[in-house]
Amino acid sequence: MKVRNLLLPAVLVVAATLTGCAAVRYEPTSYDSPKPVGAGVPGCLSAGALAAPGDECLALVRADQWWSDTGVTVKKQAAYRLTVPPHQVWFDKGIVNKPPYGDPGSRLMNLFERYKRHEGGLWFSLIAAVVEPGSDLDRREYQRVDIGAASKKNCDSVIFVAQEDGALSLYPNDAKGPASHPTFFYENNSGQIWVRVRWLTAKEASAATTTTTTTTTVVVPDECRPPTNPTVAQ
Repeated sequence: MKVRNLLLPAVLVVAATLTGCAAVRYEPTSYDSPKPVGAGVPGCLSAGALAAPGDECLALVRADQWWSDTGVTVKKQAAYRLTVPPHQVWFDKGIVNKPPYGDPGSRLMNLFERYKRHEGGLWFSLIAAVVEPGSDLDRREYQRVDIGAASKKNCDSVIFVAQEDGALSLYPNDAKGPASHPTFFYENNSGQIWVRVRWLTAKEASAATTTTTTTTTVVVPDECRPPTNPTVAQ
């Protein structure tokens, strides 16, 4: 642990040299993925969005933010479908990523594997988390779903069953900075994506989910192109 703490400042110096100046706030780029055209689907931050089963909303996820809070409060044991509309991109510095999938990373990037926010997951894989409400960076995560890992190729949708009440937040899996500046590596990211959130009705949930003794996360067959059998991601 002491070795890691001593090495991290040196790692950050190298990273800063490689990545250039980090942004201190979000600024739109010409590559921001536009809001999908949805038939009456409101933004998740709109008043009354996702108020009842069967409702849908669109959540904005910014690549440079530690948490992109959706404004959605999930209910324990309720099922939700997260769909990533096609033709979107966002950027890990200059590296183009197509959500929800992650990138195995270059040899240089993987020198920082142990500093990854979720070690073992791919770089920039889209993560959904149920977290305690608030605005602090160190909020407790009650549940985490790696959407990129759960999705099969050509699939854009996963379902998860909330294990606790909490706020739904989304973010890319990137490296953690030091305790004094945990968002350091997020600040050279850019771009944004949109995720469609649906609170499933009881009928939809029973038709689409498979119950396990752990987190329930399945790929929804009717949202895959071509259709595939549901798979459970642990």
